[in-house]
Amino acid sequence: MEILREMVQVLTKYKTKNIEVLGNPTDTPSQVYEFYSGIADGTFTSDEDAAAHFFDGNVRNQSYKNLKTRLKNRLINTVFFVEANYSMFNEYEKALL
Repeated sequence: MEILREMVQVLTKYKTKNIEVLGNPTDTPSQVYEFYSGIADGTFTSDEDAAAHFFDGNVRNQSYKNLKTRLKNRLINTVFFVEANYSMFNEYEKALL
């Protein structure tokens, strides 16, 4: 969960939630977007928090693992749209990207 939180923090700082790859809220928001938003606004600070919200608290639930993997894959895809040499990123954030 720590890596996901760090990626969400960096990508949200860069405002990449506007890039369609990550997904924008629509009339029918997806669980992936809800998971992203929950991490970004601090609702989900651990796997247990997120699993409790989506799947009755079972972090070993295969559906939760799949959701987490889908979010991670979308975040990784979104990273390719970020220009890491932007001066707004500190050295740690550049290394994360």
